[in-house]
Amino acid sequence: HRLMRKLGRSKSESAESQTHRQPGLVGLLEILRAQLEITESMDIRTRQGLLNAMVGKVGKRMDNLLIPLELLCCISRAEFSDMKAYLRWQKRQLNMLEEGLINHPVVGFGELGRKVNELRNLFRKIEESESLSPSAAEVQRTECLRSLREVATSFSERPARGDLTGEVCHWADGYHLNAALYEKMLGSVFDTLDEGKLTEEVEEILELLKSTWRILGITEIIHDTCYAWVLFRQFVFTGEQGLLKVVIEHLRKIPLKEQRGPQERLHLKSLRSSVDADDSCQDFTFFQSFLSPVQKWVDKKLNDYHLHFSEGSSMMVDIVTVAMLTRRILGEENDKAMESPDRDQIDRYITSSVKSAFMK
Repeated sequence: HRLMRKLGRSKSESAESQTHRQPGLVGLLEILRAQLEITESMDIRTRQGLLNAMVGKVGKRMDNLLIPLELLCCISRAEFSDMKAYLRWQKRQLNMLEEGLINHPVVGFGELGRKVNELRNLFRKIEESESLSPSAAEVQRTECLRSLREVATSFSERPARGDLTGEVCHWADGYHLNAALYEKMLGSVFDTLDEGKLTEEVEEILELLKSTWRILGITEIIHDTCYAWVLFRQFVFTGEQGLLKVVIEHLRKIPLKEQRGPQERLHLKSLRSSVDADDSCQDFTFFQSFLSPVQKWVDKKLNDYHLHFSEGSSMMVDIVTVAMLTRRILGEENDKAMESPDRDQIDRYITSSVKSAFMK
């Protein structure tokens, strides 16, 4: 889809279309919709569903709504052109709820494990209702959604921004899901016609994405880490050195452990993930999950820099900077001082690369 769009548009056409952009937030949201490849029909449907969800709730904040649940309740089958599109959309909302409430909840079920089975049964019944007659399907679906709201709403509560202010957000929760959603939205900063460049509206888009921080539990440190990862991944795909300089800028913004507040340290410590491999489970902290792949990539290049940077040192300077910054951040994750100073690591790169060059 993206390739066909590139073939169908020239850069001059892109520049011309930007001059016709609607002003203010409306125009920015339209750019974001296009960047994320969300269809106009889906955008209109979702907006209308959220407006319907707010009826009778004047003064209530949007982040007090459990969004996928509200969409399931307020968007009907009649709004879709065909049954398959509706079933795909419904399945996506149910998957979001299952991922957040059951697979990766912020607050576990504890002794209420039976609620997990209850939720899964409700998900199953909602899907099965589509095979019934229209009247029976509507009754079963309505009853299931009512029961789902009773069970789900309390389990989706969590303090805003991961702090303890007493303000509560409702969302299909879970750090893993929220980080994936935020990572996807950050991908909208790249120019669709030249993916090694940032779009002209990058600052406006990033400012707009701040409005999701409260709902997704994102903080400044989490943002800088996610954004550095998204930019670095794009650099690897495109080889555009300008992206690497922005990665360095955001890695430098990440404060070391002693510079973080106690609540921030506690929040980051709670964000963990694991990977199953070779009959074992490897546990990762927040920083390890995002920055370990970066460190692995730069180490591989620098351990054989005679091969990878034979045509010039400009790129190598930035790669070394990324290597040292990620090393310092990850070195703190072990709760002990770094085993060796940066200079020793540089010496190891030199020794390894010289040895590799002589072997070749």
